[in-house]
Amino acid sequence: MDLSSLASVRAGAKEFLERSKARGLNVLICNAGVMAIPTLTRTTDGFETQFGTNHLAHFLLFNLLIDTLIKPSTPSFNSRVVMVSSSGHRGGPPRFADYNYEQHPDEYSPFGAYASSKGANVYMANYIDWHFGPQGLHATSLHPRRHLDAVAEIYRSRDAEEVAERAECG
Repeated sequence: MDLSSLASVRAGAKEFLERSKARGLNVLICNAGVMAIPTLTRTTDGFETQFGTNHLAHFLLFNLLIDTLIKPSTPSFNSRVVMVSSSGHRGGPPRFADYNYEQHPDEYSPFGAYASSKGANVYMANYIDWHFGPQGLHATSLHPRRHLDAVAEIYRSRDAEEVAERAECG
């Protein structure tokens, strides 16, 4: 699936739905994207590349799969959406009023656009959890490197037996 093309996202969702007709989907991880594109570029659909790829493609994919995420959810095993965001979202709020930089193309910056797209991921996860939580569909957003750093620190500071014991305890 090419996330810079909404037609590709639609085709990928359609193929998934055809292959998994009766089973449904319990976990959707939105984990692909681009970062810090040096100059203002556009997706095949005309969106600013980072916002289109990192947010709008995942937004569309989620919306095409909502029913198949809710369907298999049970009280003992709720469905989940994980939005892989970034601490880069702290670089500024999503530019919802001008996400395409059409009104102010001179304001484009590689990390500003990235922050906008990743902030939109955080907002999306919060909305999904608030709106669909009562139906058994929950969401979270995360910065993957922080989790990897925490795991690496545990391994660096502990002996193998202690790491194994900690893993067993959850």
